[in-house]
Amino acid sequence: MNKDIIAFIEKTQDIYLLHLYPAIKPELDEQIEGIIRKYANIHFKENVQLSRRGLVNCKKISYSKQGDWIGGFKDGFFGLRKHAKKSIRGRRGPTRVYVITADNISKMVALKAEIRELIGKGTWPCHITDSQEEALTLARIYFNNNALLVCNGRRHTYDSASFDVRVDELKQRLENAGLPLDGIIGVGSTPLAIADIRRAKDFDYLAIDERYDAVLHDDIYSPHDSQLRRYPYSKKELIENCEHYFYYRGVKFISLDILAQMKRRRHEWPKDWRDYIKIKLFMLKSRLLASASAWKYII
Repeated sequence: MNKDIIAFIEKTQDIYLLHLYPAIKPELDEQIEGIIRKYANIHFKENVQLSRRGLVNCKKISYSKQGDWIGGFKDGFFGLRKHAKKSIRGRRGPTRVYVITADNISKMVALKAEIRELIGKGTWPCHITDSQEEALTLARIYFNNNALLVCNGRRHTYDSASFDVRVDELKQRLENAGLPLDGIIGVGSTPLAIADIRRAKDFDYLAIDERYDAVLHDDIYSPHDSQLRRYPYSKKELIENCEHYFYYRGVKFISLDILAQMKRRRHEWPKDWRDYIKIKLFMLKSRLLASASAWKYII
């Protein structure tokens, strides 16, 4: 994770992410950057390799409130899949993501219009975030390899509502108790539920101190401290080192790679070995999907 740029986005109000999707030839980037500088300041640029699934999953974040055109679970988010197809137009390559600041949103409207006039391909291949919340949510995916792996491999038709309710309840309990979200990390089967590898029956976590247990510990939420010796790092390291986690709905979850290591160390038969194999296959599939994003039959 690029922790510095995410911290910058967290504390900056007039912050935006500008996306140049693969349909835009990289040869135009220099001209486009000249246009950007007319309206905004460029702070960071990253090439992000999104699978077509990942692209649709990210567009669900950006366009979720824009009406019926995006589609839904019944039609496999047909509108967003069409949007993603036009954003790629059969071209391989990364999405170029710029972190920019500007005085007001009206400048972003003018910026998009000028870029779209230059590329001449309609509204599809260029997007600018509308809010700091959208920018931060997407940045936590783009600039964290653990999150990007999950986003690229997770089915865009996966309905995670039942698990999302548990995440939101955890956030609400901690907010009511005045406990910071950064002091806890979801472990056990929780990352598997996020990635659509398998459902989670409960919600295991590791917390920085016992105050979290007093607020959370019940039939659903339970501390995983009894399994700490199976993890390759200390609890503090797992919670605080951004190389070992990713964010989902504003909460930290342990990376699939660390979870696979824990499963291999504990080796409960057959559950852990079954999960270990599923995790490894998911990670391989996610990388293959990202490399094959230009092929129109891959989603």
